[in-house]
Amino acid sequence: MSGYEDMRFQLRASLAQHIGDEPAARLMEALPPYNWTDIVTKSDLKVEMAEFRSEMKTEFALVRQEMAVLRAETHSLMRTQLIQMTTIFSIINASMVAVLQFGR
Repeated sequence: MSGYEDMRFQLRASLAQHIGDEPAARLMEALPPYNWTDIVTKSDLKVEMAEFRSEMKTEFALVRQEMAVLRAETHSLMRTQLIQMTTIFSIINASMVAVLQFGR
């Protein structure tokens, strides 16, 4: 039996001597079956939530930075592709004009 369970057993026995078995049993059933130090308080939650929010802000900032880098890379690649496509279409157009003019 753990120390906490031993303490609960002693408390129930003491209560049973003073108020009887049935009321002592009902009273002990009303107590949580775990140590009171394991209960989370509102202040505990506030601290955890503050830490969580701080971590989330940091992570969101990193994601935004990564997205900015990807946006810049995409812009650069699209610009390169536009230049290449324009060059290719100009060559095709010039070739077609040459064929039409000199092919007669």
